[in-house]
Amino acid sequence: MPDKSLRTLHVLVVDDHEPMRVLITALLRAMGFEQVLWAGDGGDALALCRRYKVDLIVTDLMMKPMDGLEFVRRLRADPSGVSRDAPVVMATGHAEREVVIAARAAGVDEFMVKPITARALASRVKRALDPEARAEAKRFYVA
Repeated sequence: MPDKSLRTLHVLVVDDHEPMRVLITALLRAMGFEQVLWAGDGGDALALCRRYKVDLIVTDLMMKPMDGLEFVRRLRADPSGVSRDAPVVMATGHAEREVVIAARAAGVDEFMVKPITARALASRVKRALDPEARAEAKRFYVA
């Protein structure tokens, strides 16, 4: 059953593969999110993050011309970005330790490996939106 408190939150889905954007959006809507924006790469995502206050970002890693890591680095470093502190969930087919470490160092809050399931996405989104869980995860991260 969708969570009514999620209805007003703005989510940005960043993926260069349109079917993946559609799938993630459908899963997010099933969770109760109604305000979902799309971007096909990190550059377009940054532009949206400067224009809109985004409450949650779900991004892919491998995109061109700007990949997910560079997008998150620039998002976190942008002093004028209204969404620079938004929680970020990274979804990727690359689960190597180095990739996870690089994602955390860039400012990613939660990490999940594709193929995406509704349960995995819901779990990561819940933790990403929980300020205490976010703080705890950052405290235990060691590069």
